This record gives sequence, structure tokens and C-alpha cells, in this order.
Amino acid sequence: RARLESGQLRRCLETAVGCRLEEPVFSLSGGRVEATLTSRRCCSVVQAGLCVPSEEDAPCGDSIRMFEDGHDRFYALISDGMGSGSEAAFCSGLVTVFLEKMLSAGNGVETSLRMLNGVLRSKGGAWESECSATVDLFTLDLLNGQASVIKSGAAPTYIRRGGDVFRLRAETVP
Repeated sequence: RARLESGQLRRCLETAVGCRLEEPVFSLSGGRVEATLTSRRCCSVVQAGLCVPSEEDAPCGDSIRMFEDGHDRFYALISDGMGSGSEAAFCSGLVTVFLEKMLSAGNGVETSLRMLNGVLRSKGGAWESECSATVDLFTLDLLNGQASVIKSGAAPTYIRRGGDVFRLRAETVP
């Protein structure tokens, strides 16, 4: 019985639920009018990546992966395979593919990293030497804009915000 325009209804509900919403879609069901509103992303991401091998014609020991899951989360991942050449490339590639599959399937970051450690301890299942790699994982909730950086065995990361510089570092070994 309230008389609101669709934009007013959306703004009221955004305040109530604490996130941005799309314009309502109205439908008739059983003699009632139903309004459906879905959450709207507050941000978007432009993706880019680059990996430069230490020697010409050698595989790069670092792997970069950026992807979204089906739940409005974006991930950017850098993995540095310890060592050089094909062994380092194998380890960092294993890390990035494994984490993309696990996170895209809806698994949590902590669970995915624990399982990854098990895979790396088993030497990747196919490598005869030690398989170690670092992880820098950036996560972004595309609905509310909250982000986090997770580090595993990686060197410090420096973040500049305005005129301040913050150092993030991991307490774990690769």
C-alpha cells in the first residue's frame, strides 16, 4: 500500500541491507506483486599480467593468475617457484592452477592453502626434487569492495596508500 517509486524502494532497501542493489524487477504471483532486487557490484577489475624469465629462452619461474569465482569475488595470485628454470616454473604453475580450481569451486582461502601445502609436500606428485613456491594472494569482494592480501612464504610486500607505505610480510617459510 506504500507509494514509492522503484528508485526510492531500491535506496531504502540498500540502506537496510548495507549493499548496492539493481533496480527492482516486479512480477505478479498468486494475486500479489513481488519485487526482486539483486545485489550490484560496487567495483570492477581490469586484468593484466607479465612474467619475465631470468634467462633468455628459459621458462619463467613465476606464475601470475587473475580470475573471478561464481560468487562475485576476484582473485589475483602471484607464485614464485623456488629455484629457476623448468622446476621453478612447474612448482609455481602447479600452485596457481591448484588455487584457481579450489577457489573457483567455492573453497575457502585457508582450506585451499592447507591443501596446497599437502600437494607441495608430496612434491607435486610428479617431480623428483623439492617443490616449493611462495604465494601472494589478493582477494576482492566485488559486491562490498572489501579486500585482503594473504601471503604464504613470500618476501615482504609494500603497499602505498597516499603518502604512507605499509609493509606486509609472512612469518612462514615457502
